[in-house]
Amino acid sequence: MDNYSDLFLALKELKKNLKNGTDYRVVEMMEIFEGIAPFLDRQTIIRIKCSGCDNYAKASFPLSSDYWAVEKADYCHANIISLKNLKLSKLAICNKYSSETQESMKVLANSIIEDLEPFVEVKTLYDRRHFASFSIDLRMICEPGKVCIEFGHKINDLFEPFGVIIHLVKRLDPGFGPENARRLAESLKTGSTIAVECSQQSRSMLDLDNILKDISAKHKLNIVYI
Repeated sequence: MDNYSDLFLALKELKKNLKNGTDYRVVEMMEIFEGIAPFLDRQTIIRIKCSGCDNYAKASFPLSSDYWAVEKADYCHANIISLKNLKLSKLAICNKYSSETQESMKVLANSIIEDLEPFVEVKTLYDRRHFASFSIDLRMICEPGKVCIEFGHKINDLFEPFGVIIHLVKRLDPGFGPENARRLAESLKTGSTIAVECSQQSRSMLDLDNILKDISAKHKLNIVYI
């Protein structure tokens, strides 16, 4: 089955062959599936199921150790395959969904934020868009494969980024550029890594190198500046 029509017909056939006296809950469940079958296309399943899974990535490296070649298609690290190459039925019945890694990374990111707060609360950064210096706020952005801690400030409840991002990375997905990907791949061989996206000026103003050196040692993380 590779589209909702096949699924719909299969459900119809299954309902027709149900024996008399079948538990009403089974019949009701079949009717529910029949009702939602027309809406179960590939992108819907990816959106409601796969995109929140630890194993999901928006893109992948199709060639081993070649970080210049990127396939910009939904990818599953558990099945080691682009989702476009999986039949609709395989997507629907996949039982490898997990969010444990994301949850553990959120816990670690929160701990890193707690470590950062005493340092950043006494610092300011200049925002050229507003021609002023601002105190620093931190926010967490989560997605499968990594968690980001972004530095910024708030204006009218809106978060304005400074361009300083700490990426907590447990696996390598495209998005950092070929050369940075190569360096991250080497770092990940020995453990989880924080990839620091920051200008040299901001690094100096925040004394970020010294701060992150202590934090990385505490949490046993490698550091790569990108």
